[in-house]
Amino acid sequence: MVLPRFPIHVLACLSKRALLSPALKDLAFLTEEAPVIGGRETFDFILEMMRGKAELRERIKRVLDDPEPQCVLIVSDQLTDEADDGRPVPNDVTREIRDSFFSPNHVCGLVALPRAFSGRVRDVDRAVGLGTIDRDGLRTAVVRTAQGLRLKRPPTSIPALTDDDAVIIQAANSQERLHECLRLRHEVYDAMGYLEDAVAQNSARLEVDGFDLNAVHFAAIGVRSDRVVGTTRLVIVDGASTRGTLIGVSDETQSQQRQWLGAIVRESNQPVLRQRVQQRPFLPLPILQSGDFCERWPDMLNEAIRGGEISRVVTSPPYRGAGVSSVLIRTAIATAYSIGRRFLLLECLPVHEKMYRKYGFRPLGGKHTRLQELDQVAVGMRLELRDTPDNEAFFLAERDADMIRNTGAPDERMLFGSKHLCLCRNKLCWERGDYRFRSFPACPLFGQHAS
Repeated sequence: MVLPRFPIHVLACLSKRALLSPALKDLAFLTEEAPVIGGRETFDFILEMMRGKAELRERIKRVLDDPEPQCVLIVSDQLTDEADDGRPVPNDVTREIRDSFFSPNHVCGLVALPRAFSGRVRDVDRAVGLGTIDRDGLRTAVVRTAQGLRLKRPPTSIPALTDDDAVIIQAANSQERLHECLRLRHEVYDAMGYLEDAVAQNSARLEVDGFDLNAVHFAAIGVRSDRVVGTTRLVIVDGASTRGTLIGVSDETQSQQRQWLGAIVRESNQPVLRQRVQQRPFLPLPILQSGDFCERWPDMLNEAIRGGEISRVVTSPPYRGAGVSSVLIRTAIATAYSIGRRFLLLECLPVHEKMYRKYGFRPLGGKHTRLQELDQVAVGMRLELRDTPDNEAFFLAERDADMIRNTGAPDERMLFGSKHLCLCRNKLCWERGDYRFRSFPACPLFGQHAS
């Protein structure tokens, strides 16, 4: 079977010094095909040699003027300078490129070629030292960066759920489920290049941070595989005991997941994970710690106690495009509504802004920078959960909450009960708010739905 080709424009901008390296004299090897993670496409690398920074800027301008979405991957030895300790740091060229790609259509990856360093460089996807560079190392850096770009772009090919398959979304209801969620986060964020070296290389293959202690974690579970295929978290500022919510007594549910998280980190025997969890955040929500966010929107800090934040929205690559993230987000929003949150925040890449608008999120305006992240420029968004006549997001959250309450086996406490939103071939049932299909034996979840 011939797989669809996903184009990546590779722009190589190399100095005369870099071209002296035998591995860089002929870059044709970079155009060899490579499979896209998830297995439904193959990369089509289109190589262009730039004769200097002026030509590179002109080529970037043409990309940004093109209404057709493009993925650009820049390979250059002119993206970093050396700090006093000899380590490479991003320079003005890198910052200019990142700012240029504050775009709803295009994404850009950077492979830097510093003089003598390979590893993590802030705001650069991959770094390969010129002193040790070879074809295999450069090829690996380019392919891994391309994988990250593909995961950032909205999916173009949509996997069809089979008649006997379905996905259910609910609060992670065991230590094993939470472990799967953290492992999936590591898998996807490592492929995207988001992880610091120590986290990327931890043998437990888990991704955690201090905000996980103040979050409700949701798992999307494939019914046939009984495996987690997606996850997200809802970070809640306070731990007020709220009964009758979609997650039971809210602070008890958080407390249980917090205990599981502690056990997972202890059993991993990974100091870097223990350090990340124990390093408690100094601000209540992840977005508030992002660079200049609080400077741009200072009122958010005072409002935070009445709100929450959705973050770490991750889908397993084979399920991208099936609608898993949509149901995860709606479950998190419905849960926030049931807990009594007044609003939700999130931050995302510009190319994802359109997706979150569908759920009622609206950009705060402008952009802000993120600390210790690969993509330094982000969009801050806010969702109002106030009961006003024109707030469609509130009514959607109310409807989804009612649907979740009416699914699964009865559970008075509702603490990790089988309450859920679901996704199958009959996904129109939740898109339309009509769950009649659930009573049909043909529904993959017929046995799990309440009669």
